Amino acid sequence: MSNVIQLSAQLNRAHLLPGEVDNIYLALKIQGNKVTAAQRSALNLGMVMDRSGSMGGEKIEYTRQALAFCINNLDAADILSVVAFDDQVEVILPPGPVINKDLAKAEIAAIEARGMTNLSGGVMTAHHLVKANQVSEKVNRLIMMTDGLANRGIIEPEELVKLAANISNSGPALSCIGVGRNFDEDLLAQMAEAGRGNFYFAENPDDIPPIFAEEMQGLLQVVAQGIMLQIKPQAGAQISRVFGYKPSIGEYGSIILNL
Repeated sequence: MSNVIQLSAQLNRAHLLPGEVDNIYLALKIQGNKVTAAQRSALNLGMVMDRSGSMGGEKIEYTRQALAFCINNLDAADILSVVAFDDQVEVILPPGPVINKDLAKAEIAAIEARGMTNLSGGVMTAHHLVKANQVSEKVNRLIMMTDGLANRGIIEPEELVKLAANISNSGPALSCIGVGRNFDEDLLAQMAEAGRGNFYFAENPDDIPPIFAEEMQGLLQVVAQGIMLQIKPQAGAQISRVFGYKPSIGEYGSIILNL
């Protein structure tokens, strides 16, 4: 397909007898080629940090360390926004390249736990910041870290899932990191799925840095995004079902997958 991605296809059956009718399964695999640090796509990253009262102690400290890890892995081409929320929402770092990493990490280190949990307000604020700087050449992503239940702003689970879907439909994906034992795992998993991101569970504070490292490593290795795949069956065949993605219908019986 290009010099950065490869497409392979495999059928469960290669041939049908004349007049035979059967279901044929086609597996498609798209894989990115390895890239060097110089080749990687720039990031447009919005970090959403829960600083509500239940994040006190080790949780807030390890979350600060995770954000410092993020800052250390960004370069001048990347854009970072950091939003913290309790019952209020505050932009800790407005969107822009992290020129002075020590100063940025000092701002993060000053975040303290307090108040209630306006999860929706934090996500929407970070989304607006990322959206304002969204370009196709960058990997646009929101990452939320929270240990609590939403009790301010939008609190209905189905509405929060819709919010995540609306965010991803407009461009940036949303990954969720659940911190501690007392959080709504179903909600965060559904938000991450609707947001086309990843879901992680950090039961202990020291789980956060390696989880965050895994998410960041995946972002730093993105070689393509916004891929559209169109599949058109030959005469006499039709596509009856698609697994893993919700297709849209194209012309002449074709389907379109936005990957």
